[in-house]
Amino acid sequence: MRGIRGISKELDTLIESLPSSQLHAVLELAFALARDDFPDDPVIAGAVDRFCLGGQLLDQEFARELAQKSKEADERYTSLEEAGYDRATYEVDFCKARVLYALSLVFGTNEITLALVDKVIYELGHGAKNIDFFAKTLEERIRNRLK
Repeated sequence: MRGIRGISKELDTLIESLPSSQLHAVLELAFALARDDFPDDPVIAGAVDRFCLGGQLLDQEFARELAQKSKEADERYTSLEEAGYDRATYEVDFCKARVLYALSLVFGTNEITLALVDKVIYELGHGAKNIDFFAKTLEERIRNRLK
């Protein structure tokens, strides 16, 4: 798994060792961490809750909505960065775009695979306010819940 390895080799190894039946739980833990970074964002909170409460995965319309919101956040990030604003001003939109894109991935599929988990964790890690904290906390939560 290349994506997670870019965030944490230990996390990559841990997730690769899990049976596929636990991959949904891994994503629940990862999305819960992402939601913690955006506690006041109703779109992120609603989509994460929908996923964690076992909502239907394959929902192309919802996936497209999330992808569009991701694109809008990414465009805001890019325009603010190009306009010369300080990093703190546009970083929230960058992070939000990554989280929304990761959510669009899970609602755009009907099966949670190791490859999907790899892509989602990669996006969430890069969308986290602190990538190292995200990786270490996710690893701890996986070990506590699934091992």
